[in-house]
Amino acid sequence: MSRSTSFLVILVAGVALGGRASAQTFPAPSAYVPFTCGGGPMIDAVNDTPNAAGALDLVGTNVAPAGSHAADAQFLYLRMRLAATPAGGGGRIGPNGWGFEIDLDGDRSTYEVIISASGLGANDVVGVYRHPTAAVLDDPADPAMTPAAFTYMFTSNGRVTNAGTGVGGGTDAFLEIAVPWNDLANVGIAPATPVYVWAGSSTVANALDLDLACFGGAGGHLSGIDVGRTTPDPTGGAGGTGGTGGGGGAGGTGGTGGRTLEGGLGCSVSPASGALGSFAIVVLFAGAVAVRRRYFRSSR
Repeated sequence: MSRSTSFLVILVAGVALGGRASAQTFPAPSAYVPFTCGGGPMIDAVNDTPNAAGALDLVGTNVAPAGSHAADAQFLYLRMRLAATPAGGGGRIGPNGWGFEIDLDGDRSTYEVIISASGLGANDVVGVYRHPTAAVLDDPADPAMTPAAFTYMFTSNGRVTNAGTGVGGGTDAFLEIAVPWNDLANVGIAPATPVYVWAGSSTVANALDLDLACFGGAGGHLSGIDVGRTTPDPTGGAGGTGGTGGGGGAGGTGGTGGRTLEGGLGCSVSPASGALGSFAIVVLFAGAVAVRRRYFRSSR
């Protein structure tokens, strides 16, 4: 069972409030880099999960990924592609959650943090939740701790825009989240922290229990997804070369409900490359952020 590092956080009425009074300026579309599943971008088929249609349906292809990320010196930006807009009447997003579960310790049967946007309360909010222990291993629906470690108004730290694609059969939408690096440091995430990331929709703000990118069908296991390991590096620099990879393996099979991995081929790493495997460093933002990706074969 995974445990995260202990943290000292000053709480106000049980929740540390962050964010800015004015709306965050999000980066240009060209600044976003796809998250990965297997050997390619994070993808997801339309209408692949019961009770997760429209705005709850993550969609993506190799050329129009389901999830992506960007960063600058102050903020981490997360973006997912949905089959329909979650924006409803009065400027509110729907009464659901959309989030990114993040593994920090390399054990893909658990996650340590979830960053989500939700319209489940009196206000639409972006929340950062800790998940120090798992009641059920290998389950993206295992809930994180409440209250959130940090919350922000969605009007300042989130937005919904037209994605300019029709992967979902209509007009796709982007849901985007901005979270300050200063606050992420308090939950163990720094610009140079290696992480695994899962993206999905939910009926709650502190877990992912509906559509999960890179899976088809209902249910599923965290470790059944060939997610790429990502390391933002604020020092930038030239791109390096990863170790020699072994033979590619077919994508794994999901867990409960027969969810089938939709990612590309896996990659077994050279034994000489060490326990963490083979990494390739790719510079995303000169002088701002670089990303390391690791691909591996699912054990399922």
